[in-house]
Amino acid sequence: MARYKVSFEIPEARIGTAQKSMAEMLAKLGYEGITPSVTKIETKQSRADRLGEAESAFENAKSIVEELRDEMEEWHSNMPENLQQGDKGQEVEAARDALQEIADALDGCDFSNVSFPGMY
Repeated sequence: MARYKVSFEIPEARIGTAQKSMAEMLAKLGYEGITPSVTKIETKQSRADRLGEAESAFENAKSIVEELRDEMEEWHSNMPENLQQGDKGQEVEAARDALQEIADALDGCDFSNVSFPGMY
């Protein structure tokens, strides 16, 4: 006998309720003993939610850049003075300065002024 996989969407608040409804419907159709496979359909997030995720990722990136800058500053400060003036000290300073430039650029970003219009 051939086997078929059938798929469709039903509106239910909970996955257990959806599975019970499907099992009852199948039983009424003569397919008793079949346990339906039910999975939740993830709905698309709103634009505001997606922007919120972007803002959170942005804040995380900003925090990482500032942390790296602080590490470079600490590394440079803890070097003996003769090494601070050498090639390694200059490399550490250059990295710190570049990270500071990135941190300064990130400070100017403001997500709060975005307002999405409604659909209608």
